[in-house]
Amino acid sequence: MSSPANKLGIGPAQATSATEVANNNEPPAFRTPEEQKIAQITYEIIQRMENDPQRLPCVSYLNEPGLQAEVTREEIAGIHR
Repeated sequence: MSSPANKLGIGPAQATSATEVANNNEPPAFRTPEEQKIAQITYEIIQRMENDPQRLPCVSYLNEPGLQAEVTREEIAGIHR
């Protein structure tokens, strides 16, 4: 089984020729660099939210429209950096 980062097409930030990625057998869910960038930004946003249990007590809260809107705003801000 691959990690969520591998499935999203997100590789290590400082990869070198010696970097090995475990379980990298599956094709990424997002194929273009643009899709992968958005996926990486979204993944980073959710990881930050996971560290704040008041904001994201469990993963099911990601289905709430208010939280989805917050993620979208942060994605847009991340894309334009």
